[in-house]
Amino acid sequence: MGPHRARGVLGRDLVARVQQRLVTLLRSSALPPVQRAAAGSTLGSLGDPRFRAEAWSLPAEPLLGWVEIPAGPFRMGSDPGQDAEAYENEQPQHEVVLPAYYLARYPVTVAQWRAFVQASGHTPRDADSLQGLANHPVMWVSWHDALAYCDWLTARLREWSGTPEPLAYLLRHEGWAVTLPSEAEWEKAARGADGRRYPWGEAPDPNRANYNDTQIGGTSPVGCFPGGASPYGLEDMSGNVWEWTRSIWGPSYDKMTFAYPYRSDDGREQLQAADDMSRVLRGGAFWLDRQDVRCARRNWSVARFVDLNIGFRVALAGPP
Repeated sequence: MGPHRARGVLGRDLVARVQQRLVTLLRSSALPPVQRAAAGSTLGSLGDPRFRAEAWSLPAEPLLGWVEIPAGPFRMGSDPGQDAEAYENEQPQHEVVLPAYYLARYPVTVAQWRAFVQASGHTPRDADSLQGLANHPVMWVSWHDALAYCDWLTARLREWSGTPEPLAYLLRHEGWAVTLPSEAEWEKAARGADGRRYPWGEAPDPNRANYNDTQIGGTSPVGCFPGGASPYGLEDMSGNVWEWTRSIWGPSYDKMTFAYPYRSDDGREQLQAADDMSRVLRGGAFWLDRQDVRCARRNWSVARFVDLNIGFRVALAGPP
């Protein structure tokens, strides 16, 4: 029974109680992840009260799902002496200092993507991006699609009377904007300042993220792995879908233009680049093994490409 089938006060009350029960189940550590994901998918069909339909399906939280990542240093990359699964392109491990910024608690959902397309008239590169359950991460989006969403949401939040403080002030008076995170911003939000391998600690755990060992076999509703939250409270940073960043990889896999140590001022963060330039992906995906959902793992895709396991998460940051 969907909410459109419910009639009258009693019917709406029943749907609301079922929805809240499903929220409790998808967040319950007592259930195995496959069952949590199933509860969350049912919730996606009924309507997920964790999100605000009147606010473009952004999270029903005081800051609309934005989480502040404080200014300061963190350890980026991997030390092969401490992590035998480290890839060469993650080395050397080094310290990076970032200013404060915000990152979305969850990857962009299908519902949020549909709201954007409907309101803006944007034509996505692949219409399949509009398919799927509302509370699952959107897939089949190109890097350019993701950036278009960011530009649209910047404009909406600047003009909307419901934008909470301090976000409203930063957007309207300080030149902040919604954008894709740099890979440094993504990695710090995922692992914190202590260089941990996974958002929750050092050891892989299929109860904390959606990857191959979890055996879900597809994307999962956002937020059904609360035990996998990062030190800052961000979720789904490991597994589920790869996430676009704004950072440039290079013209091809074997021609990585920007290696480590990471520098934000060496051209890797420019938004204007050739359409066939590759951008960095982070986070891993539901079908990958444990070494590929580590916080330091780097991947790439050509900016114009789409895939069934590539989505994105948005940042709110000041001018470069």
